[in-house]
Amino acid sequence: MRLFCLMLVIIVVLTGGCASSGVYHVVQPGQTLYRICKTYRVPVSRVAAVNHIRNPAAIKVGQKLYIPGVARTRTVSVVPPARRQKSAVTTKRRISHRQVKKRPPRRKKSPAHKRKPVKVAKGYFRWPLRGKVVKKFNLGNRNMNKGIDIAARVGATVRSAAAGKVIFSGNGITGYGYVVIVEHNPSLYTVYGYNRAVVVKRGQYVKRGQAIAHAGTPPGRRYGRLHFEVWKNKKAVNPLRYLP
Repeated sequence: MRLFCLMLVIIVVLTGGCASSGVYHVVQPGQTLYRICKTYRVPVSRVAAVNHIRNPAAIKVGQKLYIPGVARTRTVSVVPPARRQKSAVTTKRRISHRQVKKRPPRRKKSPAHKRKPVKVAKGYFRWPLRGKVVKKFNLGNRNMNKGIDIAARVGATVRSAAAGKVIFSGNGITGYGYVVIVEHNPSLYTVYGYNRAVVVKRGQYVKRGQAIAHAGTPPGRRYGRLHFEVWKNKKAVNPLRYLP
């Protein structure tokens, strides 16, 4: 029954998380990157980094920009021709001051909707903590386990397996202690259960290896464990396929 509740909560959270993870905005004549970001209330540096924009003045009419962290598209006002050049310079300075991480030049840029999804392979995730796997992934009807259980010292630091956004943090799932769910992209999530405490909040962005919780114990047990799951395209997959 507890496993069913956990699956149900995860599916609901993932569905909700996908729905509000971001939208695509089509650039219209007279719109600048700075004005688009100001309308959506998203930092210019973040939009520039997500869309691989090195020159803010180079966005083109009809270009699709991915705006993360918003639920719907918005109407962006048009900048008069006399102000476009000045706005572009301001945007470029803002990005420079925030030190957007430089990326190697690309031979040819592809539209956002044609970019290939991130390849998730062996070693994509780091271990959330070091310990022996005491319960393996099993989708069979008997002893079903949607993830793996890792032996841990009670109170040990649990770390995010990769960078992402916390979309659930709390103890609302009976029998799993405090649970943290991190969205790494719209189709990839990790779940951390059996924690005795969490140190992140919903909506917070975390780095790879950042502390997110402290390990606890399964219900009725004395030994420490971490329950770790990986969900891809709304289906639970074996975490060992993506760990080092």
